[in-house]
Amino acid sequence: MASPGRRPTGVAAALAAVAVLVGGSGPDEPERTGASVPVEAERSADAAEQEAEKAEAIVDTVRETLLANYGVDSTRELRQDVEGSKWAASLDRLHLQDGTLYVTLNINRRSPDRQEVGERAANAVAVAARGVDGVDRVVSEDFSGRDIAEVRPQDAGR
Repeated sequence: MASPGRRPTGVAAALAAVAVLVGGSGPDEPERTGASVPVEAERSADAAEQEAEKAEAIVDTVRETLLANYGVDSTRELRQDVEGSKWAASLDRLHLQDGTLYVTLNINRRSPDRQEVGERAANAVAVAARGVDGVDRVVSEDFSGRDIAEVRPQDAGR
């Protein structure tokens, strides 16, 4: 160890830093250990993974309902077979975040029919999302991530 009045160096400095990071316990402070950090991080990672799996299941349910509503078996068929529907041809992906189901469309923000396509897509997906727990609203967006239209599932189709 370092003599009084000198700063510790080398191994002594490293041990002192670990003691500070781990947190020595004083009379008013509960003892803390470094072991709780990895456990909490692991729990956090597990919770995030469970949330991601739940979101994926919700998106799959909505996608299956959407396909069934149009009598097709795949998103590819939906893009090709829904006659006169540019929204279906523009459909790129669905993803859920914090109760909002985003419908990403392969459409340019300068497209003259962007608003109409976005509204139709949001409405069609919102109809499919009716009664699905975890979806509070459906938002269509262009491929740059700009919102186009928003529909709550309970208001869809009106």
